Parts: sequence; structure tokens; C-alpha cells
Amino acid sequence: LNNQESFGHNYTLRGTAGLTFNPLKGLVLKSELTLTRGWSRSESWNGGQGIAGTAYKNATINNGHSTYTRWTNTINYTVQGLGDNHSLNFLLGHEMMTNTSVSSSMSGYGYSADLTPAQTWAMFNLSDRELGKDVYTNSLSTPSNSISFFGRANYSLKGRYLFTATFRADGSSKFAPNNRWGYFPAGAFAWRISDEPWMKVTKKWMDELKFRISYGTSGSDGISDNLWRETWTSSLIDQGESKVTAYRPGSQLPNPDLKWETTISRNAGFDFSFFKSRLRGNLEFYWNTTKDLLFSMPIDSTTGFGSQYQNVGQTSNKGIEFALSAGIVRNRDFQLQVNWNHSWNNNSLDWIDPSANANRNVSKSWGGSDGVPTYDYLIEVGRPIGLVNLFIAEGPGFYTVDDFDYANGVYTLKPGITDTAPAIANYPSKFQALRPSGQNAFPGSARFKDVNGDGIADVTDTQIYKEMAPHHTGGFGFQMNWKNFDLSANFSYQLDGYIYNATAMNSVTFANKETSAGANRLSYVADCWRPYGVDGNGDLYLITDPSELRALNANAKYAVGYSEHGYATSQFIEPGGFLRLNNLTLGYSIPHKVLDKINISNLRIYATGTNLFTLTKYTGLDPEVGNSTLTPGYDNGNYPRPITFTAGLSVTF
Repeated sequence: LNNQESFGHNYTLRGTAGLTFNPLKGLVLKSELTLTRGWSRSESWNGGQGIAGTAYKNATINNGHSTYTRWTNTINYTVQGLGDNHSLNFLLGHEMMTNTSVSSSMSGYGYSADLTPAQTWAMFNLSDRELGKDVYTNSLSTPSNSISFFGRANYSLKGRYLFTATFRADGSSKFAPNNRWGYFPAGAFAWRISDEPWMKVTKKWMDELKFRISYGTSGSDGISDNLWRETWTSSLIDQGESKVTAYRPGSQLPNPDLKWETTISRNAGFDFSFFKSRLRGNLEFYWNTTKDLLFSMPIDSTTGFGSQYQNVGQTSNKGIEFALSAGIVRNRDFQLQVNWNHSWNNNSLDWIDPSANANRNVSKSWGGSDGVPTYDYLIEVGRPIGLVNLFIAEGPGFYTVDDFDYANGVYTLKPGITDTAPAIANYPSKFQALRPSGQNAFPGSARFKDVNGDGIADVTDTQIYKEMAPHHTGGFGFQMNWKNFDLSANFSYQLDGYIYNATAMNSVTFANKETSAGANRLSYVADCWRPYGVDGNGDLYLITDPSELRALNANAKYAVGYSEHGYATSQFIEPGGFLRLNNLTLGYSIPHKVLDKINISNLRIYATGTNLFTLTKYTGLDPEVGNSTLTPGYDNGNYPRPITFTAGLSVTF
């Protein structure tokens, strides 16, 4: 206990300045510059316990500095003299962004037992240099630069027929010079149906009805800066009695042919408003296609690298989005507004490049090099993204005492009960005493479905189990005002989808089979089958008696937690649905009759809580685990959203 301490500090300074100039009627020139500087420092200390083969203290100090610059210039011109029935507007713009960072790290070992963590950090040079373990590193990131040129034209006929055309040219340093630029056009049309003369009969109850349709493209360069060119890393190695600097290639094979990932968006929908905006909403249908998908793929090890970023294929998302807002109560002292939105989405992999030098399945590798199956996410053209491939738990997921015939301390499987191959779950040698020669199963060992019916559950008996990505998501909330008080809340929800709880599997199914008894692991292990008892001296002994085993494990949920191989089991593919209170805000505005005396226009005091509760069946820390492109729903130690409380004062003079 109290063997480790760590602290982190992050500071950000952001400044924005803008200049707007109107040289003539209808013409607006605008320039905006944003400068951001960030500083970070983290300190960690370890008291020396738990470090394999050592008993000395160590400490680490990390420092970082980042800069971000964004400069945007626009020219906006509204054509004059077109009359009441026509409106024409043009926008031309230019944007530049740069991002750089530098970091340093120091690690020292062998500090005196008398030094506290704070003293160790302050006197970092007092490490034991003779141990030869101190490390000092500096890193300068590759600058990320982008430049964009864009234009837009808006035309309105009678305020009823609206046309928009846009075009962007984006350049990014994350791609090689031959693919640095991407070009992305878009267009949209909207029709205010409610303004048509033949819709006058609806004016008493309909405020607006608008139909809109659009088609456009957008680009993504969401990758690291060094993936298109060869990189090298340096390290110190021993050469005789001295250390020299050595260089080795980076971890990924460079790909100079990388290019922009492009999303084609097709949208059609309606906006509506009724009863003096008491009821407002929209309904939208969409079909989005993302091509030239950027993803890291495993490659042939003979290249000397394990992976390479490639433009590997095309995905699509089709769905419906609906939003509704209603003013339930509107009077002088009390107002209540409620809102709700819901979306349905269906995704699929449309195409994958047959020439890509890659295995198209994905291994998350949480179970190490011996984890099974090798590929736990499958990528299949024409099917949804996020298909998990794993072993299907049979019965409770483990063998019970009732699955065996017991005689002389040995458990022999009953006829018709399928054995599980040691290539899936390999257990400590001490369990061999419980089973006959040639049998792997024993009470508490993992049990899986024999999918192919060959008489044994082995590594060939995996199957696609669930589609991880959700189809139905949404949110709702309310805003309420009573006199000078205001109260608002916003909720989000997910109705379906699943989560691959690799965090739990890593603790329950993947362990050092000979030495992990009593190791510090997650609380899931408390629900594993217990093969050991504790004698009067406090020592563990292997239980062989059926009655004792049955009684001790009456409430067990999972198999024995001492498998050599990490195995992916359907037991930890868990429902991903949830209801979360994202934020709750209570505020009070000081009456104007009080503020007028002190020349203040508005003064509001408020308190906000975020992520206050989440209702879910998921056993992990947070059901919102994120959705990567090819492996949605994957949770392996994802950091949960924090609960935060904020109090503030808003003043307007």
C-alpha cells in the first residue's frame, strides 16, 4: 500500500484576435488568428516493491510543450440591387493550421529510502548511477501542417427556393507530395413549401415546412504525421564499457501512396415548425459512403515490419435521424421546453482492396501472442462492421461436477459431454491429478460449444457471435424556468449494440497458470470457479471431493482463472445499452431591479454536474467505449468519463 504516487499538471493558454472590415456595402473582409500554447508535467514515484528482481525506488518526470496556430481569412460579398425576389451571396476563404510539440522524459533508479516522493522529484540527480538504468529522452514531433482554400455561393429565389454550392481544396503534410491535396465539392437545395401561395390555408397552425436535399464530399487526414515516409528511432546500447547511439527503423512500414479518406454524404429531409414554434423538429434520411479508408493493417513479417497504414476499402452508413422540440408551458413566470432526438444507423463494408498486402481480419491481441482465436474481429464484404469471432460458452461457461463420473479422486467426462482442447485453455499441471490421461476438462475448466461437431471444442470452433455496433441511439432533455430560477438536464441513450469486454477477459482468462493464485486482479476473479480450499494453517489445498467442490462453487459465474492462453469467450460480449445523465444545471439570475443599481446588465449564478449517473447492464467501467472504424465496441481498459461538478458566475456589463 502507498507504494506509488503520481501527479499530472496541464496548462493551456489560448488567445483569439479578429479583424472585420466593410470597405463597401455588401462586402465583408474578415481575418481571425488563434494561438494556443500548452504545457504539461507529470511525476510518478514507485517505492520499489513489486518490481521484478529489484528492491530500489524509481521515479519519472515527463515534460511537454505544444503549440497550435490557426489563421483564417474570408471575403463575403452579397450582390446588391437584385430586388426583393433574388439574393446572391459569395464567400471565398483561406485557412492555415500548424501543430507542433516537444517532450522530454527522465527516469531515475535506486533512490535512498529516506527520500519522500516530493524530495525525489526535487533532487532527481540523486539516483544510483551505478545501476545503469537511468534514462533520459527527448522527442520533437513532426509538425502537422494543413492549408485550405474554400468557396461558397448561396442563391435564393423569393426566399422560397434556396441553392448552395461549395468547394474545398485541402492540403495536408500527413500525405506524400503526390497525394497531399484533396478536392471536395458539395451542393444543396432547399424548398420552403410553407411559403407557397397554395399553403396559405395552413398559416394559422404551421410556421414552416421546408424540404432539403444535399450531396457532398469531405476529407479526413486523421492519421499520424510520419506514416508516408521512412522514420528512424535512436537508442543507447552497450558497446564494451561504453554506450553508443544506435538507430533502427520505425515500427511501421511507410506508405508513400497514402491519400485522403473521403466521405460522400447524401441527405434528404424536412424541417417543420407548428403553433408559433411550440412544436419544432426535423426528419432526415442519409446515406454516407467512406472510401479510401485509412487503417493500420498487419503485413508479411518478412518485410521487417508488423503493420502498415493503407487505404483499404469502403464502408457505408445508412440511416434516419429524427429530432423534436416542444414548448409545453409558456407563461410569464414559468416555461418548460422538452426535446428528443433519435437515430437509426446501419453500417456495412462495401468493398476492400484485393491488392492490399494485408490480412483483412483484425487481432486485438489483448491475450498475448498465444491468445485465441488469433483474429477476434472479422472483416467481411457485404456484412456489418464489427463482427466478433470467438468461442461460444457452453452451459455456464465451465464444466460442473455433474458433467463427470467421479472415482478415486479422478473426474471422467460423462458420455456425450465434449472435451475442450488444451490449445484453448491450458491449466496448471497440478490439475492433472483430477482428470484421466488424454482428457483436458475438469470441474471448473472452461467449456465451449463444439461448433463443427467433430467431438472436441478446439481452435476451429469459433463463430461470429454478435454485431457490436449499435443501431439505435438518441437523447432527450428539458429546460425549465420559474421566475429567476432555471433548471436544465440532458440525457443520452443507446438501445442496442454490444461491448467486447477485453478488460474482464484479460483478468479472468489470461494469467500465468502456475503462479497466478493470489495475484492482484480485477474483482471479476471473485466470481471464478474455486478449485482450492484453505486449511487450518492458512495454506491452499486442491479440493477433490465432489460435495465440497459443489458447495464452494454454487454461485460461480466464470471458469477457473488460471489459463495459460487468453481466450475470447461469448460470456464477456455484454449488452451495450445505457441511459446517461450527461449534465444537470441549476441557475439563478439576480433580478434586474437589483442590478440596475450597480450598472450590471445580467448576473447569473449556476452549478452544473456532468455524467451524474449511468444505467446499464454492462459490467465494465463505462458503456461508451468509443467506436473505432473496424473494431467498434472494444473495451480494454478504456478510461471512463469522469463525474464533474462546476460552479460559476456569469456577468454582463
